[in-house]
Amino acid sequence: RPVFERYTVNGSSLSETLQEYLQRQLAARGHAEFYPIALCQIYQESRFNSQAVAPNGLDFGLCQFRITYFDTFAAASGLVEWNIMSPIDQIYVYAYLMGKYLDQTGGNVNEALSMYYTGGNYYCAAYVNQVRQWEGTLAKIN
Repeated sequence: RPVFERYTVNGSSLSETLQEYLQRQLAARGHAEFYPIALCQIYQESRFNSQAVAPNGLDFGLCQFRITYFDTFAAASGLVEWNIMSPIDQIYVYAYLMGKYLDQTGGNVNEALSMYYTGGNYYCAAYVNQVRQWEGTLAKIN
């Protein structure tokens, strides 16, 4: 069985089960190296709160998906049934999207992060910086 790396981000941690699931999903899409930054991004989005709801009431869960987009993304990812508040479903769709964006950008992490935030409409340096600021706080647990 492969060894999975566990991290904290800014002193907080996604559960061991969800970290392993995230790492497996990214690896299955050929982007295992993105895993630490993925944790930073999910931390930025929800502070690892699987029940998070944005102040505007439009974005939900760990990855802060909009319900209007989540249904489309979930179907495109191959999920047959889904629940936007399920952390497993969120991570599955997140890994699908980030894998797609990383593939589209030739592995350019900053461009892929921006595509996640903007839908690919423009480059958002502010969002990229918000996510990347947490890299310096990553600490291995195991």
